[in-house]
Amino acid sequence: MSNMNKNTTHTIFQVGQKYPSCENGIWIDFKDDTFLFVIKDEIWTAEELNRLKTSDVTVSFIQKGIIDAFILEIFDCLEASDLPFYAKDGDTEFIEAIKSKNLFAFEIVFVSGNGEIVAVRHEVFDKEESAALHERLQKRLFEETEGSMFEATYEKLTSRFEPFELLEFAVFTKNYSLRKN
Repeated sequence: MSNMNKNTTHTIFQVGQKYPSCENGIWIDFKDDTFLFVIKDEIWTAEELNRLKTSDVTVSFIQKGIIDAFILEIFDCLEASDLPFYAKDGDTEFIEAIKSKNLFAFEIVFVSGNGEIVAVRHEVFDKEESAALHERLQKRLFEETEGSMFEATYEKLTSRFEPFELLEFAVFTKNYSLRKN
């Protein structure tokens, strides 16, 4: 995913579109070389919507033991939230993307209680960040771990650390001043 021109950014999801069925909360998905950070809440106030569309976003990729996660922060809107994922659980598209040399992107999708997308933010990781993701996630595919080990380790990690405290394990941290869509 890259800028098609200076003023237009391709996004996976569009404002007004219905998001596939999901519960309230925050989680991660992947599509078209893009990490999808989905945030669903019953009600978004006008002030929150304005912040979603204009506030800076900080994204960090962390590794701690066998845990991979993104830490997402949205200035004046969302405190540090962790988005863990187990690379070996990825579908074929995700595994192939890890093995490719394509740039990765991320998209923050804000979903209302009725499943409507109310805001979308999209940005492309730079060459160095994408290379770090490719290198580190490719190594994960060859480690001898199982999903149950990941879950148990993640539970231990979150019992010891708040999401903002995980930033000390960041492989990279990047602040993005995101454009309005």
